[in-house]
Amino acid sequence: MHPSIILFFVLSFFAIGTYLFKLKAAPSAANVFVLYFIASVLLPYLTRDNIDPYTDNFSKFLLYEGVHEAFAYLMFVFVFTSFVYRLYLVSLPTNIYASHAFAKDNLVAIRFAVISIALSLLYSIISILIYGDVTSFLLSTYKRVQSGSSISNFKSILYWGAAVFALLAFYFSSNNKSRNYSFCALLLALILSLSNGGRSVFILFIFAILYKRILIATTRKFIIFSSVFFVFILIASYSMILLRYIIQDATILETNDSGSFALAATGLRYLDHFIVSTLYADWRGHDYGELYKNAFLSFIPRGIWEGKPQLISAELRYYLYGDYTGGVPPGLFGEAYISAGIFGLFVISNFYGILLAWFDNQARKARRTLCPFKISFLGFFIPLIGFTLVRGGIDIGVFRLGIPLFWFLVAYIWLRSQSRLRMNIVI
Repeated sequence: MHPSIILFFVLSFFAIGTYLFKLKAAPSAANVFVLYFIASVLLPYLTRDNIDPYTDNFSKFLLYEGVHEAFAYLMFVFVFTSFVYRLYLVSLPTNIYASHAFAKDNLVAIRFAVISIALSLLYSIISILIYGDVTSFLLSTYKRVQSGSSISNFKSILYWGAAVFALLAFYFSSNNKSRNYSFCALLLALILSLSNGGRSVFILFIFAILYKRILIATTRKFIIFSSVFFVFILIASYSMILLRYIIQDATILETNDSGSFALAATGLRYLDHFIVSTLYADWRGHDYGELYKNAFLSFIPRGIWEGKPQLISAELRYYLYGDYTGGVPPGLFGEAYISAGIFGLFVISNFYGILLAWFDNQARKARRTLCPFKISFLGFFIPLIGFTLVRGGIDIGVFRLGIPLFWFLVAYIWLRSQSRLRMNIVI
């Protein structure tokens, strides 16, 4: 891709992000969704003639004759989601009212940090026991081969628990002692996120740590932060993708001459995955919600349910490559199309618009109350809702959204039982 095209879109992202921020719409789930849609759908569509089909296995689908129809479907999704979002976005009243919030508490922060550290250590011990040694454990996670193991699912529960409690410890701490505990918990959780081999998890965690700073930032600070964070994402993404390909002995390193920017963006496009979803639906037919049932039942061990259906991401992998060794997630809207065609897109767009509005209504309240629990929750879920859910769909969302939600619910129930932490804030 020509450098001038890259520069144009990078500057456009900053301009759009700054405009949304000045409207007090950022940082919001809708803002994340808009920027991701531009980067993953609009940009690939407009620059498809300049894309090297050998960059990765999915670039070739952008040259498929059905790309215009797929793009039209996604534009409908974007417009209708935006319409529903505006309908359900509530303007906060200007009059004074009381809002419930939790107060910072160093003892609570230390308890959360200890829980996080314990979960991180348990995750590491189980992983090393499974793979034999630390090196084998790290290499196996970077190969990104689907195991379907119940032990792997259990490990995932431990990791997300460690991440959630580390973040809560960070936001509830207010003195040096509790901060030291929280920093130890954060460091361990960050290392584990890297060991999972996923860029999105690592970047999500960094965003959650910085969320309060973004929430209260001025426009000038927001622009500076966005610039630094954008460069950081590119470097981290490029490094992790490069390491993964080296471990996988991928031939892409020999054939890819499109530069580090293209390599860093590998796997983040969505238009190509949606095209694959439409092709799969044309080949297999619509399943009318079967894939959602399979996703919600995926936590049941295959040892108990031997005939458990494969997830839709595994089915797409089989459709493309003839094996179940990995997954090709159709994403939120690809799942909707596979399930019920255009009607499925209409229904899911409606629900997704409502979901975006709910999170952004909560973000507006959090800007005023600065409740540590709400900031932790929103910092975690805003990128999950705006990016991960769209990119991974319910297939991946059951675990990547469901497990953190479970741990936040556990923490919330315990915090509600501690009356000394609850207070009313007049805003």
